Amino acid sequence: MLPYFPNPYQDELLYSVIARYGVHCGITSSKELLRDLFHQTDITAVVDFPGHLKTFCACVGNACSLSIEEWIQHHTLYPAFLAFAPADRQKQILKSAYGRNAGNIHTRLGVCASFIKPPEYLRVCKQCQLEQRDRFGEVYWQRSLQMPGVIFCPHHELPLHVSNTRYHPIGKFDFEAAEHTQIVAPLNCAATRENQKLFILLAQNMHLLMHASCDNKMSFKKLSQFYSELAQRHDLRKGTRVDHIGVANKFHAYWKEPCDQILPNLFKFKPEWLKSLFRKHRKSFHPLCHLLVWQAFNMPDSLSTLHSIKSLPAPKKTQIVQTYLPPSHQVKKHRKEWASICKKNPTKGIKWLRHEGNAAGIYAWLYRNDREWLQSNSPERIKATFFCNRVNWEQRDKSLLKNLLILEARAHVESVNFRKSKAWYIKNSSTPSILEKHRDKLPLCKKFIDSHAESVEEFQRRRIESAICNLRAENEELQTWKIIRRAGIRKEFLSETLLKFIDKSQGILGNGSSSPNLPPHS
Repeated sequence: MLPYFPNPYQDELLYSVIARYGVHCGITSSKELLRDLFHQTDITAVVDFPGHLKTFCACVGNACSLSIEEWIQHHTLYPAFLAFAPADRQKQILKSAYGRNAGNIHTRLGVCASFIKPPEYLRVCKQCQLEQRDRFGEVYWQRSLQMPGVIFCPHHELPLHVSNTRYHPIGKFDFEAAEHTQIVAPLNCAATRENQKLFILLAQNMHLLMHASCDNKMSFKKLSQFYSELAQRHDLRKGTRVDHIGVANKFHAYWKEPCDQILPNLFKFKPEWLKSLFRKHRKSFHPLCHLLVWQAFNMPDSLSTLHSIKSLPAPKKTQIVQTYLPPSHQVKKHRKEWASICKKNPTKGIKWLRHEGNAAGIYAWLYRNDREWLQSNSPERIKATFFCNRVNWEQRDKSLLKNLLILEARAHVESVNFRKSKAWYIKNSSTPSILEKHRDKLPLCKKFIDSHAESVEEFQRRRIESAICNLRAENEELQTWKIIRRAGIRKEFLSETLLKFIDKSQGILGNGSSSPNLPPHS
């Protein structure tokens, strides 16, 4: 456990706290910083959704009193996204955040597939920084300023400025402190005073959303129900369907020019997202999409709206009751006809029987009235086989074999410090991806690689032979310990067979033989 770790400030990112710890302790090496906080050196510096939090809290120990839940709730961007995630997905995401499998968090949250991308550089508010320096003597990264769509400070209502610190660091393990960053330029706020008020309100709603609790009460069904009722309250329904044109007109009337210049992805590149939002929810949407719609439809603040969605009653399950049962003689008739057609065409599939075998009507009747029997008495699905004759694999096999022969000749005269394994031959070939994925179509190359690939013991013997020849050329005494050290073989990997081989090689290569190639190994 650490003897010291800085206490986080209000609305400070965990990324920022770790960076400040490095500054306070004078740690300039990112590897040393990660070793202190995670007992590992391969943890990626993540601004928004950090992982390995259980290990992190264990390393920090009593130096900081915050629990894992408090770090997630108050010092990451998790709350804004988990607020709209279904209960089962929330559990999966939090499990990844706690444990060591943090590589799937962005995928589970839908960030990777979203058309709304995070900002390229971290953002700051100059007024906030002045107050931080006066109060704490240092500045830090605020999480509420790093969400897409936030271009004004929610507290001071001033335009944000762009720093020179990247949201995704170039150095994969580098934590950049706000104290060491530079303010480059203000954000492009070409909005009128009226539109500035809209974006200030958006920033304030986003700030409130950061305080949403992860209570596992959200579901896609509740979101679908909420947006259906929202359209109905604004008279944007045609019977049982949502008037998507009316929804779009109301939305664009609120978020008008020059808003589309600031958020071009929402208005130009992905125009169908608004229609999908008012349909049945089958996937997650970015929190910014929800907030923009709520604001355009005059909903209250984001936390109140979110609470109203979660408090919606669970929709009742609809039970399908079969009201019509066909007469038994009709069932027997259709079954007999279908069985007869299948018997006459034993090699054909369902599609052929329906379209070419003139059994479409019989199939449809059985599908509606006797589906279980139809499924158990239909031919099995025939998988289509496709043959690609675009590539002459025999010719390609021969050309790649020539490349492997050249590679083998070059490796024979180069250093012995690498093992010529199967992976080495594939990686150093001219077309590694083809050899890796289509080796079964390249029999000559496969046979060459299998026959020339070295095992670990063969690689050790080759290094021993080279070491003996080098020691003999330097007129050194051929002692076993010298040979082992020159060959670079660790003691724990020495076996009795290898020691016998060293004794045998000393006798052959030490008596004047200049060739390091020995007879076949016994």
